[in-house]
Amino acid sequence: MDTAGWRGLLLSFCSLTAALLLFAVSPVGGTNGGTTGAAPAVTTMGFQYRLTVSPGGPAERAGLRTGDRIDLRALAPAERFAFAYDHFMPGNRVVFPRLGDDGRITFVPVVAAGPVPKPWYVWAAFFGELWFVAFATLLAWRRPDSKEARILALLLAGGAFGLALGPNNFRAPWPVFASVTYVLAQLVGATATSLLAAYATLFAPVGRLRRALAALSYGSAGVFVAWVCWWVIELWAGIGSPSTYPVRGGFALQVLGATWAFPALCMLATLAQAPRSDRARLAWTTGPLLFFYTMESVAWFAGPHLPIVERRALLNVAILLAPLGLTYALLNRRVMDIGFVLNRAAVFSSVSVVIVGVFVLVEWLLSDWTQRAGHSTNIVVTGALALALGLSIRYVHARVERVVDRVLFRRRREDEEAIRSLGREAPYITEPGALLTATVDVLRAHAGAAAVHVLLHDGRTYGGVDENDPAIVALRARRDVVDLHGMNSRIAGELAYPLIARGRLTGALVLGPKRSGESYAPDESQAIAHLALTVAAALDSLSITRDLAREDIGEAIRTMNERLADLPAAIVKALATEVR
Repeated sequence: MDTAGWRGLLLSFCSLTAALLLFAVSPVGGTNGGTTGAAPAVTTMGFQYRLTVSPGGPAERAGLRTGDRIDLRALAPAERFAFAYDHFMPGNRVVFPRLGDDGRITFVPVVAAGPVPKPWYVWAAFFGELWFVAFATLLAWRRPDSKEARILALLLAGGAFGLALGPNNFRAPWPVFASVTYVLAQLVGATATSLLAAYATLFAPVGRLRRALAALSYGSAGVFVAWVCWWVIELWAGIGSPSTYPVRGGFALQVLGATWAFPALCMLATLAQAPRSDRARLAWTTGPLLFFYTMESVAWFAGPHLPIVERRALLNVAILLAPLGLTYALLNRRVMDIGFVLNRAAVFSSVSVVIVGVFVLVEWLLSDWTQRAGHSTNIVVTGALALALGLSIRYVHARVERVVDRVLFRRRREDEEAIRSLGREAPYITEPGALLTATVDVLRAHAGAAAVHVLLHDGRTYGGVDENDPAIVALRARRDVVDLHGMNSRIAGELAYPLIARGRLTGALVLGPKRSGESYAPDESQAIAHLALTVAAALDSLSITRDLAREDIGEAIRTMNERLADLPAAIVKALATEVR
């Protein structure tokens, strides 16, 4: 698939995931589902469960009590799945098949109440997952050509898709459709989880340990999905011993914990084996994800010993904290997405939105008071707020911009200005050696490059590199920066910038990886590209000047030789005249 195809596919998947997440928290979404006030306890009695009944809930009002046994085999397959899946909406009539001590079954109808208020950790999880989808969208938009970026985008968006389509968040009106979406959610979510192992195996060298951990990652994900499918089949067919919903059962929890633990171990092995130049970048890129995976695996492994509320709170807090780490890496460390970085304009635009949002919030908080005070007071207060917004937004925006610029972008701006400053000064340097030395020094100091090489064309090669080298051919064809990763070239480094003068490639400016392990930011790369062009023009100008100087000297020598050749004849003629 080409780059455009990958971009369209990934962006469509991200859009679908975002829509499902927003639907889940909407008034008609799954998180606004109803409750019967009775939860089945984990048992080993097949389709029989003991209930835990909430005081004052619909089940208690219907006559059910904690400890009552129910037998799902007395229900139709669709009702059985809906019951075990906890698939209720407010107003649904749910029939509990209560099993008496004498073996007789009494059907107790319960009307589900709701919607159930969403606890804070549910909002934390959805905010974090939307954040993940935003990162995946940026990766899909900016770097669909990179395999690393595509895997990260699928990892982030796929995990959010699994959550959005999960049992607590998506409630279909038909049990058959609900069972299909449930299996699909677990399949996509488990596959996305294992993609961290796939990402880890992209970095050489890949030894036996990493291959084994990657295989265990894929295998554990497959086992969990197979377990979920078998649970659904058991419920619909009325066979086996399905116990309760898989993520409440002990065996399923251990397998689910393994699906998070093995990819994290595979990534840790990659960090341990990676070259030092790549280790820092990988650590900042995957550190937040490793934290997220570790918290998830701990929560699932400890699941049988943790109440379900505490476990959900732990999981959802991890979902929220991981994007915070990614945001820090994106803004401050300039890594995360293999080349993409939020620019200052995006940050400042967000600041503007926040400022306007604050004024809207203030107006909303004062709305009740102004309505009680009367229509005239409401108009006065609204007008005063609008006037205050108009008069203060420029001042507040400027102050916030300075703070944001100082905290996040000051060093970056100073480094970029140093690179551009040399670009302005390059035409006034009269020695090629001094110009090349200054270029290398400024890029090492202000771009953080571990190595800088200038490959000049000598008529046949570029600094010893053949003209048909893939990187040289790409520079000549594109006339733009070339990413040397994955390119079968003799040029070792991170990026190669073309030196172009009078329409021809006169050389290449090659930068090694950053000493910090970060990626080169787009605005930084643009400044380096501009420097490369001005250096190429200055070198070409110095070469022309020196060639002209050599031609002038040669012409003077030829003229002098001609005059010296005529000198003996002139002397003889002068002597003859003197004799007369």
